[in-house]
Amino acid sequence: MTIKYDRLMNVKPGSMPIVVEMGPKFPELAKKILGEEYAGGVKFYARVLGPLNQVMWSWEVESMDEEMARSAKLDANEEWNQMVSEIMPHMESSSVGDALWMEISKTD
Repeated sequence: MTIKYDRLMNVKPGSMPIVVEMGPKFPELAKKILGEEYAGGVKFYARVLGPLNQVMWSWEVESMDEEMARSAKLDANEEWNQMVSEIMPHMESSSVGDALWMEISKTD
């Protein structure tokens, strides 16, 4: 079973260039902090159709326990928290945040 995480965030008007520059740095830093525990495959998107001023990070994990352990390790890291504090002033508080998707079926 695969669990897909989508972290959808609303960007404040005028902040998109800053967020687009910072966005890819989060998975890079996660890889540095987590080392072998890094699951990889993180994608970063900017919305171009529909409600604008939105970005999304997307990744997949095998279990919630795995994700919770990685998240706890990141949250305990000062460098990670510094980067989060730098991007948060550019995000709207009305952001959706995390959406979790569990794969039910797949047709090739």
